[in-house]
Amino acid sequence: MRIRKATSQDARIIAELADMAAEGLEVADWRQKAGGQVDPLAVGQQVALDPKSHLYFENAYFAEDDNQIQGMVLVRKIPEESLEDIAPILEKEPEAIVLWELEQQITDHLAIEILAVYEDFRQKGLGQKLLDHAVQLTKDRGYEKLSLLAFEENQKAVPLYIRNGFEIMDRRPIPEEFDIPYTGDLVLMTKTIT
Repeated sequence: MRIRKATSQDARIIAELADMAAEGLEVADWRQKAGGQVDPLAVGQQVALDPKSHLYFENAYFAEDDNQIQGMVLVRKIPEESLEDIAPILEKEPEAIVLWELEQQITDHLAIEILAVYEDFRQKGLGQKLLDHAVQLTKDRGYEKLSLLAFEENQKAVPLYIRNGFEIMDRRPIPEEFDIPYTGDLVLMTKTIT
């Protein structure tokens, strides 16, 4: 198994893994943007090619074995955005305020946007290897903290993060508008890198 940097040719796979990690929220958004006329993953593919996007391919790394992608971590610096900057989004999706409130606390360091492993490759340590890669990237880029957002009820991901030194720093209730299998809180978790 090796970890490699994504290329622009990987944009559709980035979209697929991002949607898997977001429990279907990404495809729901892309389907709405496409107006039912286009494959939503094709919209996601274009998102992954956009340098201003949260899914920009230059920030993604794949766990791969025998040329088969098994998982991905996407690490980026979250830009500072004012309420005025996101007003057009909030007009259409007022529930997005929850994400903005948590993300704006981590604009001075790196964040894991996506950590996802295909189901066939889970329980084999790939999530740990991808997380270790994100920590190393953080060190290499000179940052002292690494953060992420997680659904607190996600009993596969949250224990992994806690075992690796991430602490819950803040939380917000998951909006009912998020059509996902979790209730409870969306949590901001941060690890200090030594």
